[in-house]
Amino acid sequence: MKKKIRIFILSIITFFSISAFSQVAKYQAIYLYNFSSYIEWPSSYRTGDFVIGVLGSNDPIVKELQTIAKTKKVLRQRINIVSFNNVNEITKCHILFVSPRQSAKIKEAKAKIGSNSTLLVSSTALGISQGAVINFFIEGKKLSFEIKKANVARGVKISYGLTKLAAKVH
Repeated sequence: MKKKIRIFILSIITFFSISAFSQVAKYQAIYLYNFSSYIEWPSSYRTGDFVIGVLGSNDPIVKELQTIAKTKKVLRQRINIVSFNNVNEITKCHILFVSPRQSAKIKEAKAKIGSNSTLLVSSTALGISQGAVINFFIEGKKLSFEIKKANVARGVKISYGLTKLAAKVH
């Protein structure tokens, strides 16, 4: 009987952990889409698809972004979600989100991006210090983000409006 109770309690805890993690991914996806309204990319990035890459193909944010991409556009560009299993697969994209499970790879991802005009976004305590421009974090029970202007890629311009929405600006 005690074993059944433990399994039941563990199942409930797991369900709520997964559910909470999915909710965070949903809000992060919405933020990523909305960031595109506050960012200006070079003219060479304004044709073709608007590409949002995710380093970490099994991350729940991929599904959430795909849902958004079905009905939304960035200006007149169709949104294309590309997931990368590892840093070597990263190709040119407008936004690259490094999933929490891949957070140890932020520096490598930044190096792989090189001189591309890519907005690097993370969700880990050390994201900003490792090269991310925008980093998500939980403050109380609220999803927030911070920006480090010095990490902005060449050719990418972040509007003043986005910096005003950030919880922290470095």
